[in-house]
Amino acid sequence: MGISGKLTWAAAIVIAGVLGATPSWAGKKDDTLNVIVARDVLTLDNMYATRRENHILTRNYDDMLFYLHPQTGEVIPLLVESYKVEGSTADLVLKKGIKFHDGSELTAEDVAYSINFQSSKKSKAYRQKYLGRWIKKAVVTGPYSVRINMKHAYPLVAYDLAAYSRIRKKGTYDDPSKEDGINRDAARSKLIGLGPYKIKEYVPMKRIVLERFEDYRKDSPKGFPSIKRITLRTVPDYGVQAAEIMAGNADMAFYIPHDIAADVQKSGRAKHVLGYSMRIGFIVLDAAGATGKDAPTTKLKVRQALNHAFDRESLVKTLIKGTGEVIHSACNPVQFGCAVNVKKYEYDPEKAKKLLAEAGYPNGFSTTLWAYREKYVAEALVGMLKKVGIKAKLRYLKGSQLRKAEKNNEVMMTFRTHGSTSVPHVGKLVPLFFGGGDSRNDRYISHDKEVVNLVRKATSTHDENAQKEFFEKALQRVAEQAYWVPLYKFSLNYLLSNDLEFDPPKDGMPRLFLAKWK
Repeated sequence: MGISGKLTWAAAIVIAGVLGATPSWAGKKDDTLNVIVARDVLTLDNMYATRRENHILTRNYDDMLFYLHPQTGEVIPLLVESYKVEGSTADLVLKKGIKFHDGSELTAEDVAYSINFQSSKKSKAYRQKYLGRWIKKAVVTGPYSVRINMKHAYPLVAYDLAAYSRIRKKGTYDDPSKEDGINRDAARSKLIGLGPYKIKEYVPMKRIVLERFEDYRKDSPKGFPSIKRITLRTVPDYGVQAAEIMAGNADMAFYIPHDIAADVQKSGRAKHVLGYSMRIGFIVLDAAGATGKDAPTTKLKVRQALNHAFDRESLVKTLIKGTGEVIHSACNPVQFGCAVNVKKYEYDPEKAKKLLAEAGYPNGFSTTLWAYREKYVAEALVGMLKKVGIKAKLRYLKGSQLRKAEKNNEVMMTFRTHGSTSVPHVGKLVPLFFGGGDSRNDRYISHDKEVVNLVRKATSTHDENAQKEFFEKALQRVAEQAYWVPLYKFSLNYLLSNDLEFDPPKDGMPRLFLAKWK
């Protein structure tokens, strides 16, 4: 992420003293939850945002058609009263009396407009490709009913609508003055949502203030928020974040490095709460020869050697800590359809060297490990490669730069992470990398029709037993062919003021609207 996470405990104490010798806990006093994040929120409109901070923030002022329960992962109707998915159609009946923040009522026209806009390539919305894969068109069938016509049967309808269906008032992005008729900045700094909080103030690069929407319905699965206001501001350094919490100038921070969070807990001035994450870390290998038909990773024994080269247990124990866990399959074990009984590659550097020699690389080879986040992990991975004779240099860059390099077929080995949009179903992960047709991800195993066909079968049936069977067979094949090097599932560390109550979600997506004062 390009953010500093190293600050000594002594330095944090000094900063805490400068910021406030006596904790003020002002948040509780004026009923304002003060949250600090590491990166700026550059737009209020999550249709055109990629940052995790946006995904967290938007859930406070946006309501989607469905809601993912933070503890069970259950998909619950939110704006929907009832629904029926059959074949290639999904019929939704909306709840009546739901209000936008300007007081107007939500109608089927708004929902159909929003679905069609997000699934259209013309919109260039960030998540368009996910909805556009299966949505043909949404049509209004009544004042409070919508039918989604699909391109094919799709089993994750409710999951996708829970993750991506931001609802805007009909015509929000329409602008005849634009060449293509769309103003993509229409909701960038002023957004009318449906969620439990409304936007009170937005000062780009400085602060965001949300205020409880008093007309938010009391029967919402999200619940009616307890705290009146939420403020969000950016503090890039995790150590300074910790000092702010200790000084009483902030109430919540997340994604804090474990060592810093644990030290703050010892001070007694704030709480370290362990949370979970849907995100996993892994290495993608170019098995198909996108970087060259003779690339070392096109050889099975090289890919197997690489799987034996990394000490996953050490990574988790020394770097990830907390609730982090080793994984051996190309998915998060908590996800539906994740095959855990796959071929496992235990850490064995000598076996890795033997396999490399058998593949024609007795002295190893030189390569580049590409990465765009968790630099400290990537550096450790480079060191482990060295132990088996592979001379790897680390190329650490921005995500956009990595995507460009992948498009240009420059990337043979890359350390990546994925959070499945916090959806507990492998259908939000596996098809992106092994489902065929995606120019950036699938190119690395595009030759394996068996995997592609299994994934396509899994994503075209409503039968959950069949889905699970097809996904598990695909993941077993992925492991046997060593297309990935699965590494670990992430841990999520929270720092909370002593006056705050917050139950960390199992999916790693903090719901700020659920926070309460003691």
